[in-house]
Amino acid sequence: MTLLEGVIFSIEETLYAELGESIGKLESSLYNFAVRSIIIGITLFFWEANKKDCNEKRIFI
Repeated sequence: MTLLEGVIFSIEETLYAELGESIGKLESSLYNFAVRSIIIGITLFFWEANKKDCNEKRIFI
């Protein structure tokens, strides 16, 4: 999962570099921060839910 996120973030950096040239570096940085926060938030939400499910299954085994 971490490796996949690293690849996605590398691709995003390339896109944001081009975006920064057209709309400005500050706006591009803020957009980058917002998108990454959403992606990491979703990842943590599902990771914690999966971790909880695994722990509950171990109790019943």
